Amino acid sequence: MVSRWLSLALLAGCSRTGPIELFAPQPDVADSSGSLNVTGSGGEASGGPGSTGTLGVGGTGGAPPTTTAGPGGTSTAGGGSVTACTKLVQNGALTIVPTLQPGTSDNARFHRLDDARIAVFHRPFDSVMGLRLGSTTVTWTGSWPPPSAPPVAIVEPAGLSFAIDRGPDPTVALLSPPPGGNGVSFGVVDPAVGGWSPQASIALSADRAVFSRRGFGEACVGTTIPGISPGPSSQLRVAWYDGKDVRGPYNAGCSTALVMADALALPAGWLLARTSSSISTCSPFAPAPPPQNITVDLIAGDMPLFGAEIPFGGQTSQLALVPRGDGAWLLHWLGASTLMGLALDGLGHIAFGPVALLTLKGPSFAFAADRLDDGLGLVLYDVPPSGPTALIVVATNAVGAPIASAVLVDPPKLTTAPQLAFDAVSRQLLVGFSGVLNGKQSAYLARFACE
Repeated sequence: MVSRWLSLALLAGCSRTGPIELFAPQPDVADSSGSLNVTGSGGEASGGPGSTGTLGVGGTGGAPPTTTAGPGGTSTAGGGSVTACTKLVQNGALTIVPTLQPGTSDNARFHRLDDARIAVFHRPFDSVMGLRLGSTTVTWTGSWPPPSAPPVAIVEPAGLSFAIDRGPDPTVALLSPPPGGNGVSFGVVDPAVGGWSPQASIALSADRAVFSRRGFGEACVGTTIPGISPGPSSQLRVAWYDGKDVRGPYNAGCSTALVMADALALPAGWLLARTSSSISTCSPFAPAPPPQNITVDLIAGDMPLFGAEIPFGGQTSQLALVPRGDGAWLLHWLGASTLMGLALDGLGHIAFGPVALLTLKGPSFAFAADRLDDGLGLVLYDVPPSGPTALIVVATNAVGAPIASAVLVDPPKLTTAPQLAFDAVSRQLLVGFSGVLNGKQSAYLARFACE
């Protein structure tokens, strides 16, 4: 498997300027022995089907397609005709999520369990146990404030970072430092029961869990390794786990700044997007270069097929892949206040764009997105130079043009990126975030309805 990956990557790399060592398998370098860390033991990864969509081969960029999802129009997402979301109304006031340690919880994250329920992961601090990772199951599409189950402990003690898949699935694919251990490990957990047990060690020297996604009966996970090159460096490593064996980790990007990355399961394979520089593998003998591009590849079986490469010339604080009808939206910040969207087809090529989705009044570090019919649901945190802060909720049509918006003025001060989930049945969006109010840090929810 390793030699086949390397030979295919070398062959494919000949068609593109830049590094040809993409996805060369790397040993874990947690100790001087440099032994390959690909151990996996026990358990079955109950991977959901991933993001399905319909495979479509678009063009190579240029003008977007026409759409009828304007005011009074319709959308055909989900196989039927529904009224476009041309008005957003807040129908759920800001409410606090019950957490393991009230008043200390940061890093709220969403995992969709089914149409009506969502698991809100959170990371409280305990003066005795230190950081903990917990989850609260919330039934959010009916009455408000939403009923919730008692919070449960997932990892104790917890590490400084974690990543979870989006769902929908009754279990969660969690990437996290093991309790009391080193590096980053993977395991599946029932968020209603808790008690996560690592199933596979991904990288002993990893310092950060970047993403965890499921599809094709496996999980695709990303981690970063610090300090390989002289001076600042961040090395992205990507691996796959099928419930028995780990494939990888493979080097997939190196730069002076923290590598941002995401993955998405499409019918043709895994779509991988990340900030990148002129090299894929950090060297202990040369300084890491600065980030220059956002690179997208489709991983079909063993074959990395090159998709899009977007000149960037800087660093973005966030990057995300969101399903769209024939592929995905690639979302990222341009500068400090403009959210950009690039439509990709089912092979990772540019269908149209980039599109400036929204420009805020002030700098921001935080957005979240979900598929909304044929377009996008977005939530962005705006911090203007003067006046109150705001959470801005936006619905777009299929070409990224805003068709509805709502504003939550002066929310508690956000400490991490917000979260967003859209339910196509009830036509509602759930917004979540961790925020500070009166010296206490809590997980908050608010709800908006499409009209």
